[in-house]
Amino acid sequence: MLRSRWLLAAVTLHLSLATPSDVAKYYDSPRLLLFWPVDGSYRTVKQVKKNLDYVKSTLGAGCCDVFLAHYKGDAKLFGDEWYRKNVVGNLSGTGYKFKFMQAAYNKAQFEEPWETKYDFVWGLDSDVDLTGTNLTKLFRMVKQSNALIAGPTFVGAGVNQRHPGGDLRRKAQRLKRKNVAHQATDMLR
Repeated sequence: MLRSRWLLAAVTLHLSLATPSDVAKYYDSPRLLLFWPVDGSYRTVKQVKKNLDYVKSTLGAGCCDVFLAHYKGDAKLFGDEWYRKNVVGNLSGTGYKFKFMQAAYNKAQFEEPWETKYDFVWGLDSDVDLTGTNLTKLFRMVKQSNALIAGPTFVGAGVNQRHPGGDLRRKAQRLKRKNVAHQATDMLR
């Protein structure tokens, strides 16, 4: 199985996890906001739904809320019923994950500030596969770090990304081949 690295940002607003054994009880109320920028592809919809099912099965059905930032496509692809049941907020437009997150955060300050509602805001990439990730360990580590912003990198089986480091390897190999080809051409001149 491929070993891959992925980066996720977990912004801790105020940390109050007691112990790892209390995680399931702790997440009975929505204290985690999963923030996903999403495009309009079927693959993204499938991955986000799969990840949410996994998070809820691991941390409890009431563990979290979902905020979707649509940079392509719209809510219709997710299905009206699923959207009503799972999504507490959304934005549409162009931009990057943290630009969307900043806009959503600023808007929430006038309604119900995230600090009063969530212990963690987790900015996720839509192509990350969380299944197989030890979420209890993740949140325990973030809590122990006392960091306000955490960007842990996990290495291991069961963590997938659309391009698990392969893009960089392929680019490096292409550059190396190009460089060798240029050197050979220069020698022939």
